[in-house]
Amino acid sequence: MEPISSPDDPRIADFVDIRESEQVRRRGIFIAEGSVVVRTMLLGSRFPVRAILIADRRAPALADLLARAAERAIPIYVAPQE
Repeated sequence: MEPISSPDDPRIADFVDIRESEQVRRRGIFIAEGSVVVRTMLLGSRFPVRAILIADRRAPALADLLARAAERAIPIYVAPQE
């Protein structure tokens, strides 16, 4: 897991401005939110997972899921929730 301290960090550029759905579509990505959807994406989706951004306070509850992502070399970014 890689700590993130600023929303300007280029490693999380895909997660910035996700409210602009047209921009997300143009970039060809899908942002999955919520533990159930993210779990489904990691365990049985036909779509590749490029990265995970998670609030630091949520990481312990999803440790099993994050371990599976790490095994697949999926970048995991952890940031404080503001």
